[in-house]
Amino acid sequence: MKRIFVLSLFICIFISSCGLLPNFITRPTDYISYGSRIQADEYPHLLELSYKTFSVLEGEGEKEAEIRRTNFDSESVPDGGRIILTVFAPTIDSADAKFWEVRVEDLNGDILKRKEGKPSIPEFVIVHGSTFWFSTIIVDMREPMPEPFKVFVYDHITKQQSSFLITPA
Repeated sequence: MKRIFVLSLFICIFISSCGLLPNFITRPTDYISYGSRIQADEYPHLLELSYKTFSVLEGEGEKEAEIRRTNFDSESVPDGGRIILTVFAPTIDSADAKFWEVRVEDLNGDILKRKEGKPSIPEFVIVHGSTFWFSTIIVDMREPMPEPFKVFVYDHITKQQSSFLITPA
């Protein structure tokens, strides 16, 4: 009887805590980021990918300039928007941005931009007693982006690649 009670209690706790897991652990495969739709094709890594269009970045810049009481220069906003990649890993070394590469392509397979991560000291977050290390890579797209486009994230340690289809808002 005691075993059944303990097992039932464990199952209840496990099921209720699954809803509390952060997005990078639950790994959504189809989601909206700043109004743009992101669909994961291949997804072997723990990472978060978001995309901000020119209009989103411009709105954020104007809001910040208003708060800081300065003038906003829209020339500093990349015309193609900004891709923000946050990579999570179980060790500090594997989360270092120098082991990650981001490649942006149009649907014909033409490379629009490639960016290698730079050596960094990852930050960490503790979730349910487990430590996850993370680094962020920002890719500014200077040219206007086609609709839709693909983003590939390559891990030089495991030799695996994640791929995403982004449909801008």
